[in-house]
Parts: sequence; structure tokens; C-alpha cells
Amino acid sequence: METPLTLLIVWRMVDQRISIERATLKAGFAATILTALNIDNSLQGIERAKTLLQESEYIYPEKADGTFDYLKLFANAVIHKYLGAVFFSNTKFSKRVSAKKGDIFVSSIQEKPLELEIPKAMAAVAGCVIHAILKDHANSKEQDFPLVNIITQWKAFLGTLNQAENTNKQRYHKLMHQLYLNSSHTIAPTGKGLSTADIVKKIDWSAFAECKCESESEPTPDPKFSTVNDVSTPSGTNS
Repeated sequence: METPLTLLIVWRMVDQRISIERATLKAGFAATILTALNIDNSLQGIERAKTLLQESEYIYPEKADGTFDYLKLFANAVIHKYLGAVFFSNTKFSKRVSAKKGDIFVSSIQEKPLELEIPKAMAAVAGCVIHAILKDHANSKEQDFPLVNIITQWKAFLGTLNQAENTNKQRYHKLMHQLYLNSSHTIAPTGKGLSTADIVKKIDWSAFAECKCESESEPTPDPKFSTVNDVSTPSGTNS
């Protein structure tokens, strides 16, 4: 379940009363989304946008044969590329989210607290924005965001994610954790660090003992300077 704070922070980003902020969730990200979905300005690109819109297939990864893997919700690369650009970069949204990171990104599996997840609300925002940009492209006309039916789309995405979690919690966790890693460009936690023994056995200690570092070598005299015993008496001066 999403925490009340998570839903509040993310929902306010698409609240129709906040016209300036909601518009910036979409503005400037069309190229990122269309490129990730391999859509251009050709007739074929426009038709592809229409096709993806019909069943909201843009949230699923596309297979080599052109079909979609419906078991991998929100695993299409377009999702994490959009989330990364909006919430894990230098935008005002990323700064706001970063300040509440500990409350927003949490694991749904108590035994795996370090495996953070993208919250459902944030994934739903991504889905709604991508839907709007695809609709603009399909109609060759840009519309204000959010669209009139944004609430319907929003509820559909949240409902799908809720059902996924209720059906298989581990699989849901794996999907949303991977989405977090891809979006935030984070390396997955290993579970445990290297022990002293693990580190020590990597080092060739015999070679380490024989090695003579430069700082331990005898200094080489600089020919520009004479030794104390070689100092000559300046000409014209009596000894």
C-alpha cells in the first residue's frame, strides 16, 4: 500500500488545481518518450502511436516479434527513462522528491528494506504523461495536460498495480524495485559487504613485502648543487 504522504506528494503533481506544475510534467519530455518508443514523425510513427494507445501497451516491454510481455507491468524502457528525467535529475520535482526520499521510496517486502521501489502513484503519473504525449502525436495536435480523462487513466493504472501486488507480492516487488534501480541509476544492494578475509585474499602479500616504493629509494643528488666539502671560495676573496 502507498503511504498517505506518497499519494499526497505525487497526486498534487497531477491535481487539476495546480495548472503550472502539472503542465511541466509533460512539457519538454516528448522527445524522450517518443525516442524510447521508437516513434518518429512519419506516417508509420503516427500509426504506431495510435496502436500503442489502444490498449495502453506502452507500459509493457516489446518482444522481438512485436508482441508485448504483459507479465512485466511498467517494464517498458520508456517508463524508467521518463521517471529518470523528471524525478531523478535537476528538475524541481526531483528536488522535492529527494527531500522526501525516505518516505516515498520504500520496499513493500518487510524482509528486504534496502530494495526500494517506485511507488504506484509515481508509476501512474508516468503512464498518464506518456499516454498524453502519444495522443498528441497520434492526433498531430498538442493538448493541455492533464487530459479530460486523466482520472480514468490514473485509476486504471493504480488498479492494475494494486491487483499485481495482491496477486503476487514477490513478483510485484521485483518489478517495482527494478523500476527504481533503472530510474534512479542506482546499483542494486548486494546484501552484504566483503569481509576482511575476502579483501585480504585478493592481495599478493609476498609481492607487497618485496615492493620498494619510490619514497623509500635513496634520493639522487641534484647536480646543480655541490656537497658541503666541494664549496669553492669565490674569486677575489681571501681564504
